[in-house]
Amino acid sequence: MTKFNPIYTVRKATLSDVMFFYESINTTADLTLNINDFDSIFKSKLKIKSNQLLVLIDQQGNIAGCAIVEFRTAITEVFPFCEIQLFYIHPKYRKYLAAEVLYQEIELVAGTKNCFKISVSSLLNATINQRFYTKRGFKLVKKTYLKTVL
Repeated sequence: MTKFNPIYTVRKATLSDVMFFYESINTTADLTLNINDFDSIFKSKLKIKSNQLLVLIDQQGNIAGCAIVEFRTAITEVFPFCEIQLFYIHPKYRKYLAAEVLYQEIELVAGTKNCFKISVSSLLNATINQRFYTKRGFKLVKKTYLKTVL
């Protein structure tokens, strides 16, 4: 049996990637979004220059993962910062450094945009994700409270 050891590249997302992002978000958030609404939102996110939608590709051209990164400025910050809104690796690639490659690309892009910090949110029960981020120097600095109003 041949050991699975893919080589990855990262590229910007295109309209043809919408279904992978859709399935990734539905999987990680454990919900089912309306595909037409999602398609419209995805298209608008692709057009916003302060967003980076990234796709991780294996050497056969298959999508191994994706990320949505937004670059922001805040009135309380002198320099811009980067927020990871989605970070997803397909289960098939999770033990083969795919997350590390995609994350390193995010750090590289953040550096080119002079970001001084990267922020990410993680669900309370997503302990594997939390370990991934803390191993890379992230620290828990606040809790976010959410209320549904509709």
